[in-house]
Amino acid sequence: MNSKLIYSILFLVVFSQFTWSQEQPSETIISPEIKASRTSNEIILDGVLDEKDWETAAVISGFKQVEPYQGTEAKNETEVKILFDDKNIYFGVFSHSENGKKSIRVPSLTRDFSFDDNDLFGICIDAFNSKRNAVAFQITPYGNQRDLQSFDDVLFDEDWDALWHAKTTIVENGWYAEIAIPFNSIRFPEVASDWRVNFIRIHRKSNEISAFPGYPRSLDTYRMSYSAILKGIEPPKAGKNLRLNPYALGLTDVVEANGTTSDDFTTKIGGDIKWAVTPHAALDVTINTDFAQADVDRQVVNLTRFSVYFPERRQFFLENSGMFLVGDGENIEPFFSRRIGLDDNGNPIPLLVGAKYTDRTVKRSLGALYVLQDSYDSIPNTHFSTLRYMHNYGGANNVGVLLTNKYASSEQVNTVASVSGLHRSGENWQFKYLFSHSTDKNHSNSVSGFGGNFNLDYASNNMFFSSNHSLISKSYLPGIGFVSRGNLLTHNTGIIPIIRPKWKPKFVRSFQPGVFVSASQQASDLRMQEGAISTYPCYLIFNDGSLLAFRHRYNWQLLTEDLSILDYTIGKGDYYYNSYRLEYNSDLSKKISVASAFELGKYFNGGLKSYSAELKIAPIPHVSLMGSYEYNEITDFGVNQEDFDTNLFTSTLRLALNPNVQLETFYQYNSTLKNSRINARFSWQYKPLSFIYLVFNSNEMAGVREYQGIFKINFLTQIN
Repeated sequence: MNSKLIYSILFLVVFSQFTWSQEQPSETIISPEIKASRTSNEIILDGVLDEKDWETAAVISGFKQVEPYQGTEAKNETEVKILFDDKNIYFGVFSHSENGKKSIRVPSLTRDFSFDDNDLFGICIDAFNSKRNAVAFQITPYGNQRDLQSFDDVLFDEDWDALWHAKTTIVENGWYAEIAIPFNSIRFPEVASDWRVNFIRIHRKSNEISAFPGYPRSLDTYRMSYSAILKGIEPPKAGKNLRLNPYALGLTDVVEANGTTSDDFTTKIGGDIKWAVTPHAALDVTINTDFAQADVDRQVVNLTRFSVYFPERRQFFLENSGMFLVGDGENIEPFFSRRIGLDDNGNPIPLLVGAKYTDRTVKRSLGALYVLQDSYDSIPNTHFSTLRYMHNYGGANNVGVLLTNKYASSEQVNTVASVSGLHRSGENWQFKYLFSHSTDKNHSNSVSGFGGNFNLDYASNNMFFSSNHSLISKSYLPGIGFVSRGNLLTHNTGIIPIIRPKWKPKFVRSFQPGVFVSASQQASDLRMQEGAISTYPCYLIFNDGSLLAFRHRYNWQLLTEDLSILDYTIGKGDYYYNSYRLEYNSDLSKKISVASAFELGKYFNGGLKSYSAELKIAPIPHVSLMGSYEYNEITDFGVNQEDFDTNLFTSTLRLALNPNVQLETFYQYNSTLKNSRINARFSWQYKPLSFIYLVFNSNEMAGVREYQGIFKINFLTQIN
């Protein structure tokens, strides 16, 4: 398949978007006004709204459905009241349930739970009244919390952990929530002004999503142009607003290899400091940084030519990470924090000190990061620096610069300069772009390269369209960044009609057949490398949240040289083949749920059968067991016509006494690497964001076994 045909298909897919969709005139968004009342009395947080001030506070009701019938009144009503004092803003909530408390669904009590699988109530706050950025606080009927930051409804910092308090009570006809959010957990302008707020409610048994004031189902609750204006709020003047979080740690490390055993015991102290310099700016400092309690990486079986983008799991880098992410998160990212404090295999490298400064106003955002990494093997102490500035303009547009620098010595320096931006046309269209240039000096060798990304999205209630293109030159080397592969030009374009005909069965929510076209070229000479045309003639989403999908994919691989995949060699040449995939996911909020897929077809010059299944059992929110299995059978593959298979088994057990006391065990075995891994973590949150951790790690591969036992305690204190 030649490049002219690929570009013709891409053009037809893009053109069809303009042909098939009829853009409706922009609607006038009316923002209702709601009011908060000051209380001079103590609010006791017990999940019962029995204080007199709750009785006299104004009731906010009239939630509208987002799903399944947008704009109609919610079947499960929600009532909200708002109070505040000199320290906190309070939300008193009652969530009616048409089927009583038996219909409440909360699969687990973990913090930062899955948004889609739980009953929940959520609050979004835009304290700058900018209609751009927001902080969100969400809670289940059992009291477990989820919080995040949203930036222009494009980037999300789901690992942001704020200091806030909530209690819930389940009754016969629904559940109460009493929420207290300290003002110093919210950034707001120094001059008092109205805030923007919206609320969301999920009743998971009926899979009803409702919101106040409401928003189109093509968007989400973080789109703050669809919000209410909160009047009467009087935040206090900023005080010291200093948060101290010291820790102490003891670690035992045992390694067994070649018939010998070595063990080591170390102790460590350090901590983090967060200072809200102004109501809209914060400084984070970390000393002798430790991430012993962080989740271990999940193994994957990679059958592609691209590097895998593993997510960041370390808290210091996760918080406010959205400010520094400007790429596509798949092929190119000029800043990728996993390049700091981790080697190429994901093993930790000690960090001595780090600092992060963020400052956001309505007009601009500023971020700076510095980390000093300790020497490691032959690598000297390394300095990592990142600077980000973003200017906001128009309704929801921005343009900014990102500078990164990695300095190990005067002979080992890497610098990257990037320009990025977002332009949103109305509520449906948005365009993102990135231009990036790198300079890498490694002793006598110095090279420069460039990369970029362009993304155009359209989302409405009836259609979704996306066209994404990334460019990575052969010499583009971001020292603190990520690229899936060098010398690469990629194209990914897709269109999904969202069909909800009147004649559809009641148990079906929507039909979403789609077509996606992807292609990769060598950036240096535009020679086509690989691509695929994927069609989904069947993609059904059911009212209970389950889905059934069938995909046909036509693949082509054009190899100009031999390629190694999982240590098996495929010879250069052109390969064209078809594959078929059937996928089914049940209602994941039920006590027993499954997610499964089966794929059959060709794979280069061989054949491929792939099975994957995940079973989750959660009889009560306090107990959750998950097991998954992925199997790939590959036949007649490569230059030697070899047969091989891969097996990846994963299991997770969660036990929770309550949202604050939990035990999680994780086991994974990868037959390709002959690697088995165990991670068991007990955590007790004995006060908000203060934890005691007991962690056990086991890792076995290539005849080497390593065991770790970790005890860690941290103590968070707030100085106002």
